[in-house]
Amino acid sequence: MTLSKKKLLAFGFAAIGINLLNLMIGVYLCDALLTYGFEVNIENWTYLNKNLVNASVWAFVITFAKIIDGVIDVPLANFLDNMKSKFGKRKLGIILGFVPMVVSFFLFLIPAFGDNQNLNTVWFAIFLILFYCSYTCVMLAYYASFSEITENDNDRQFLSSVKSVADVVSYVLVFALIPVLVTIMNIRVIVMIFSPLSLLVIIALFFLRNENEKPDEPVEKEPGMIKSFLYVIKNKDYIRWMLVYCLVNFSIQLFLVGQNVFLSGVALFNGGQISIVNACAFAPVPATIALYYFIIRRRGFKFGFVYAMLTFVVGMIICFFCNANFVQDVMTRQIIAIAGGLACSFGIGTFFSVTYFIPSHLAAKEKAETGHSQPGMYFAIQGLIGAGMTAISTGIIWVNIKVLGLTWLVTAFVAVSLLICCLLTFILPKSFSQLGRVEKGAKKSRKGAVEEA
Repeated sequence: MTLSKKKLLAFGFAAIGINLLNLMIGVYLCDALLTYGFEVNIENWTYLNKNLVNASVWAFVITFAKIIDGVIDVPLANFLDNMKSKFGKRKLGIILGFVPMVVSFFLFLIPAFGDNQNLNTVWFAIFLILFYCSYTCVMLAYYASFSEITENDNDRQFLSSVKSVADVVSYVLVFALIPVLVTIMNIRVIVMIFSPLSLLVIIALFFLRNENEKPDEPVEKEPGMIKSFLYVIKNKDYIRWMLVYCLVNFSIQLFLVGQNVFLSGVALFNGGQISIVNACAFAPVPATIALYYFIIRRRGFKFGFVYAMLTFVVGMIICFFCNANFVQDVMTRQIIAIAGGLACSFGIGTFFSVTYFIPSHLAAKEKAETGHSQPGMYFAIQGLIGAGMTAISTGIIWVNIKVLGLTWLVTAFVAVSLLICCLLTFILPKSFSQLGRVEKGAKKSRKGAVEEA
């Protein structure tokens, strides 16, 4: 089963509401249970303008929930890859995860035990863990379908680019729009307003309805969890990519967690100025993704990837000089920051795109060569490794950067990390150079295939 470009465009945006739920619960709702850290508009930033959970225990709960979220990826991916259903295993996987995800999300908005912080902590912990587990189920099933609804690497690159644009839209809504809305309404009301967007996942279910699976016919059994895990990590192409991906994930997470602190504490920008810089970094992404996709089609994945990473390095170097100690005039600093943000916009979408493209490519290649379809495991292991790198970048590295008073060097850390990442691309297999590349004359054949689909 393959989809036309128009359908792939819709499919790529189908999970935007699911991503919003995850971002809102992680960025706002977990903090909104406590009053610590809020200086203004506390009645809107928190649930009920008071501490609802035990602060010391809650920090452990969030960490534990994230660990569970990472560990569950592998067994859940194997379950989804081996599941059989006349409705299609990807479609059923999304449904199985969506219902408990939505239920746990809304129950997370309710302080069931009033002022009893200990009981509330247990209540919120249960539904936080349930949310992360069910969210993972939905997204693993969704990502696993990428290699199954596309017929070639060009289509997979296109779908990955579309999904990247959807991701950026989610970030803009969460980091730019919600802070404005919170000045006039409570955070719980805001997330409830956005939550119906999660129903857009029905688009994915609609397109997966004709999945070509016939349980009544004899089907070769997929490998078990251990065998599937070992099979994926023995894939040399995948391991080489994971070495590169580690630095990709490390860099983007350090950028996201440090950007606002750098702009406020080093560049000395106010909220409005920070919003302008962030808009310059995120708003052009749909256009830069289109440019990235154009480059991939002409020069192949490896060239486009390195080009995007180097432009991000340039952006980070420009932002490095946006320092109040270096440049006294605030308007000049603003111009420098805007220039850096625009340069970074080319790489931001690429960060997200490669996360979807390479695992789906390798899963499709494995299916063609061995007959086994286990794309969920490729995404699960990538997610597990990504979680580890996120913990290192946002935990060990970022916390120590702040403690040591080196916030002004955060852009330099990101730039160096990405330069090393570019050097590591030399270990990637030669076949990666041609991924997504479309030779002249291929468009006509592609057009005919779309019409048949």
